Amino acid sequence: MYDATLAETVTIRGDGGDEIEAYLARPMSQGPLGGVVVIHRLFGADDQYPSPDQVNELEEELKAQGKTYEFHSYEGAGHAFFSVNRTAYRPEAAVDGWEKIFTWFGRYLAS
Repeated sequence: MYDATLAETVTIRGDGGDEIEAYLARPMSQGPLGGVVVIHRLFGADDQYPSPDQVNELEEELKAQGKTYEFHSYEGAGHAFFSVNRTAYRPEAAVDGWEKIFTWFGRYLAS
């Protein structure tokens, strides 16, 4: 097994040309290999970026593309509730979100 990984911060273009900073980690070995896209901001019900309507739009697109996903929304949580260094941090929602992420990875990515 070859386990060298290249990890870097990259900039991608979002809707309307907005620049989005993203973390990219990929194996150095030859493929083909699977991939995972994690949008870990797993959504605050009080968030407006993305808004509940935008979350619904994303969900419809994931369904249309036949992707495996889970969405969870947290009441009383707004944007960036996962970020421990912000006033928006909601510990209960963040802990539950991390538990859901690890459970999902275990279900779909365990070997």
